[in-house]
Amino acid sequence: MFSNWKPENDSQKPIYEQLADYFKALIKDGSIVDGYKLPSQRDLCNILDVSRPTISKVFELLDYEHLIRIEAKKRAVINIRKDTEEYNPINWTQYSESSFHIDNSLLYKDYNIIRSEKNLINLFECYFGHDLHPYEPLQEAFSYLSKDLAAIDHRTCFDVRGILSLRRAICDHLRGDGIDVTPSQVLICNSLENAYMTIFEATLNLSSACYIEEESIFHADNYLRFIKIPLDNEGMIPMELRKRIKGKKSGMLFIDSDYAMPTGIIHSKERRKELLKISYEHQLPIVECPAVRDCWHTHPPYPSLKAMDRYENVIYIFSLARPFMNPLLTAIIAPEAVMPSLISVKLVHDEYTDIMSQLLLENLLSKGIYSGYMNGIRPQIINKCSETDAIVRKHFDGIGTWQKPDSGVSFRVNFDFDISRVFKEILSDGILVYPPEVFGSSRNFLWFNYVGLDMDLLDETLGRVASHIKKYAPR
Repeated sequence: MFSNWKPENDSQKPIYEQLADYFKALIKDGSIVDGYKLPSQRDLCNILDVSRPTISKVFELLDYEHLIRIEAKKRAVINIRKDTEEYNPINWTQYSESSFHIDNSLLYKDYNIIRSEKNLINLFECYFGHDLHPYEPLQEAFSYLSKDLAAIDHRTCFDVRGILSLRRAICDHLRGDGIDVTPSQVLICNSLENAYMTIFEATLNLSSACYIEEESIFHADNYLRFIKIPLDNEGMIPMELRKRIKGKKSGMLFIDSDYAMPTGIIHSKERRKELLKISYEHQLPIVECPAVRDCWHTHPPYPSLKAMDRYENVIYIFSLARPFMNPLLTAIIAPEAVMPSLISVKLVHDEYTDIMSQLLLENLLSKGIYSGYMNGIRPQIINKCSETDAIVRKHFDGIGTWQKPDSGVSFRVNFDFDISRVFKEILSDGILVYPPEVFGSSRNFLWFNYVGLDMDLLDETLGRVASHIKKYAPR
């Protein structure tokens, strides 16, 4: 049956996507029906004259779209379901036409004032300390700018989306994560906060629901109607999300799929598939904000939701690891349909993203400086994590519980009593940490960054924090 297939050599699609489209066409016209058992992968290789990895990729695509089910010995069975045709692209026009634009400049004022206090010991940020700070990589990136200063002047009149060379560099970088986009789908913003506020204003109205992890750093922005979704050890619970979506007309899912702050949970690959399935079924756009995706320890993270998205239902926020966010440039990766609305909001609220900062970021990406540095310091992050685990054991054993993280640059200690009263004391003692209420739910954990200080200072600081918390421990 399948011997009539021929690859289209002039097509821009890879062979495995062409083959997947071929099988979809056979399903659609009734040539193969529900329950039909496809030949084995080995037999299909011979029939279609393609490699085994190609067939494996075809099966993965068809399985992801629920068009086949894999049985014993990796035999694939056609699986035709009515709801398969209900997976539609998001109607972005409907979202952007009903959106709202407001000034958010005061939302971060208090945080920024307190963060600028030089006398505070900062456990608040996900920045690296002096021993891991990328001074040399940044100097290397700057050196490329100094060699081409004359040319910079000719690039200052750039597209509002950001200079083309930077947007191309971001596309090339994301391709390594399985995200295939064009420069026209990239919008440069001046900060991570500005990026997600731009998305919210361009796509949600004040009556819309924003579904978010039950514990999330983004609950600090309380002007939106956040609906909290519980998590388990695989991530956001699909059944709970479905319950809260039921009967509601519009909304958006905002998710940190990698090392979700402050839980540290990494969404499993299957859980990511489930969330995408819900997005397709309910016309629910997803905003994915993997703030520290590159800070993995021993195993790279699973493919992002954006990389797995077949219908352009996901908006992706791209940024470098925090120590490189100097300047704090961030990129929104969005479907073409929603880009005009995003640009409109950017023109109203975004601060100027200067040419030097954009060229610096371009060089960090295009010259491989950023990737090389992150890979080089990974062993040091792992070592610091182990040393921090020993320090936490020294000061919190008996009053708190924790699990040594295997990703990210943050640590979490849980308590079986309310510690919310202690945070004013900790701040008065010159130590800056996130108070639990910022995260929208729990008031019984301490969450801090462990790579911003040297280990001796971290030991001393956590000892002081523990002494405050012990005063409130049940006796």
